[in-house]
Amino acid sequence: MYSHGDLEPSRLAPDTANMLTDALYEIGRGVFGKHQYEDAAKWLERAFGVIGERNLEELDHDVVELRMSIMNYLLRAYLGIGDQESLEKARGIVSVLELENGDKMVVQLLKLEVLTADGDSEIDVGQYSSVVSRMIRTVVLTDASFKTIMHHVHKIKGKSSEMAGKILEKFIQTRILTQENAQWIEKVVVTQLWISLESVESATNQPCEKTLDLLNLVLQNSRPFNAPATHAAQTLLWKRIEIMYGQGKYDETEAWCSISLHPLFEKAGDLNKAKIARKLILCAVAKQDHNAARKVFFEMSESARNAPMTRYLMYKSALRDAQPDFAAECLDVICRQSDKDVTLLYACVIEAQSLSDRRQSILALQKVLEMYDYGAPPEVNLPALLRSTIRLLVQHLGGVETFNEDAMGELCKVFEAAAAQATKAMRPQNGRASSEQTFTVQELEWFSRNSYNISLKYCAATHPSCLIRLLDKCIQFIALLQGASPRAEGGDGNGDLVLRLLLCHYLASCAATVLARSTDSIEESLTAYMTASTHVKAFRTISAPLLRTSLSSNNGSKSAGTSSNTDLGAATLVDLAAKRAQLLRYELESALKRRDWDGLDALWDDCFDNQGIGTTDTGRSKERASSWYTRHLEALADLALVIHAELSKADTVINKNTSSSSTHFHHADTMTDTFTHRARILGVLQRIANTSWQGGTGYTNADVVRLARWIRCLFQLCIDSSVSGSSGRQPNSHDADAIPLQCVEQATTVVSSVGIADRAPHLGQRALTVDDEDGGVTSRENAYPLIEAEWLAATAFNRGIEFFCAGDDQRCRSWCDRALGLAQAVEKGRRACGRGRGGGLYGTLMGKYRGLFWGGEDE
Repeated sequence: MYSHGDLEPSRLAPDTANMLTDALYEIGRGVFGKHQYEDAAKWLERAFGVIGERNLEELDHDVVELRMSIMNYLLRAYLGIGDQESLEKARGIVSVLELENGDKMVVQLLKLEVLTADGDSEIDVGQYSSVVSRMIRTVVLTDASFKTIMHHVHKIKGKSSEMAGKILEKFIQTRILTQENAQWIEKVVVTQLWISLESVESATNQPCEKTLDLLNLVLQNSRPFNAPATHAAQTLLWKRIEIMYGQGKYDETEAWCSISLHPLFEKAGDLNKAKIARKLILCAVAKQDHNAARKVFFEMSESARNAPMTRYLMYKSALRDAQPDFAAECLDVICRQSDKDVTLLYACVIEAQSLSDRRQSILALQKVLEMYDYGAPPEVNLPALLRSTIRLLVQHLGGVETFNEDAMGELCKVFEAAAAQATKAMRPQNGRASSEQTFTVQELEWFSRNSYNISLKYCAATHPSCLIRLLDKCIQFIALLQGASPRAEGGDGNGDLVLRLLLCHYLASCAATVLARSTDSIEESLTAYMTASTHVKAFRTISAPLLRTSLSSNNGSKSAGTSSNTDLGAATLVDLAAKRAQLLRYELESALKRRDWDGLDALWDDCFDNQGIGTTDTGRSKERASSWYTRHLEALADLALVIHAELSKADTVINKNTSSSSTHFHHADTMTDTFTHRARILGVLQRIANTSWQGGTGYTNADVVRLARWIRCLFQLCIDSSVSGSSGRQPNSHDADAIPLQCVEQATTVVSSVGIADRAPHLGQRALTVDDEDGGVTSRENAYPLIEAEWLAATAFNRGIEFFCAGDDQRCRSWCDRALGLAQAVEKGRRACGRGRGGGLYGTLMGKYRGLFWGGEDE
């Protein structure tokens, strides 16, 4: 309709042209709001065509603004279209706007949009920086424009830190310092520090003189930073200091410490200044420049000089500089300041010992402990003595490759003695608790935490028996700590203790299982399996309320009587559930090795608990939750097959032992018991298959290749069990056929859902399936292996033939019908892939089936 109108711009009156332009602009803007960029560009081009040919000097202010808006939306429409021609048109509009209104901020922002039209990865940093630099020179600085400039500087920093640093340096020198806006100055300077100090690579090359010049320039034109800005700047500088110190570059570290104490940061506070001064002392001690260390020390405030950490550093310096009087003074101050925390006092003891023969120090401390039967006289602080010994022994353990097993054995002895003494000290004396406990809550925490950390660090290097000893003592210390904490603090413990206790039981059960598998002694192996089972049960007992609470939360409710003071994250709960599942498998292994068949039956249901942990989360947490349960089902299926095989071996042994015996009834009862256990395992395998299929939502997430193997194994075991059951308790036909027929039905469902794969099965194979609703072909992951499906269909059909030969027509029909259903699903899947050639297994089986019941030829 527009094209049929006589709307030649040159023939329209100015007022008419303005009205037409406004109408076309409103249409284009409305279409743009609907993201119909091509139509929007068409209408906006018409609007610009009406007004664009007119001389700017002839237009009033409103029309000029309208023209600007048209060009703005037209440019954005071109960017929305995104093809090369549209991008060229957008660049042309930007060029026109630059000629007419080059210094306007909106024009510069539009130019930045054009530069980023191809994506952030294709940004020309040079052009982008040039536009931002022009913006810095020309725009009027307001809070909004300042934030806009800083935003684009951050984008440049993502591509080139050097370019962003130059822009900020120019921003500071040409605009910011003249504005006298302290908040702007602080933000720009802190950002400049962040850019220049961010990476380790730039940290080693960036001269501190440049940073010092910047701070001096700012101080000359501004007042010292306020506390938040000072804290931010010193945090960045502290990271640089730590990097330099960690690399052993003590001169550079001292230079950066001096910058951190710049007058611009005078509001840093005494604590931060003391922290930086102590780093200077550390550098001086490392360089053996003890005069410099004392100089820094005496320049500190009195409160900072008498801080325990400062005195400890000066104690180290005095020991190395052979200044016994000053060392005694420092030690005296530390003693006076360490009424509640004696950590630094113990550190001084170790520091003094480290300058002599470490091995002799260990031997001397061990002799003292042995003399007092790992106790101590009243005037000696027993926990301190034990802790000093433990520290020295830990230093003597060595690394993983040079691990000292003897030192670990001695360490276990010390922890065992400490646990025994702590238990004795915590026991009420004469019916009353001691008013002054030798092993305080803090002491118990130290012993429990260190035994825990040592166990974690050396669990891969130490012998399993030593690891179990150490973990047992850690568990004992945690129990003492949980008993002492309510009295000492009025609390019920915390999540850290619970998680530490759980991990101790987890590691102990793993170590006991490794020990049981590796030892040649049957008696020692069974004892180790019993130990593993004990720790597994403890883990399950402690974790049960935590996991129960999580499952209740996932279901949107909380069960009555289920509460927990421990607030654990989703990832932690998923990890707990995975560890519990792993330990359940160890307990199953333990019961298997001990021939505890009844114990096995009691554990199977627990193996399927907690599968809902983490399923309400999203992203990586949900993937982690699904992953651990999938791996658990895989391992559980393999273990169930092993246990079933062991039960079958037990039946064989019973048959051999009782074949010549006249006690037939005892033999029958035993076979009945083993048949019950084997039937239980068949139910477990069926549950694994069902859970795997349901857990994968029936499509891409289920590992169909593995599921097919499980279905085959379950089917074969059911057939074998029904055949071998004739020598013991023979189940009725319905019970014997239920599970294998369900296997065939489940395989039919899976094949219908995910399709069929012609080649040998492997993970991640793709197949084509026909959608049930519209007949369209869709792609699916993890197709059902053809060889598995055909084997299952053929075996089921042959099973039906066996019943036909036995005269059981009802069971024959039941088996043959399901076999034909599976074969038909396979044939349909192959036709969908374009590989079906007619007939196939389904045609063969159907022909034989008709021959049986409708007068066809005999086989």
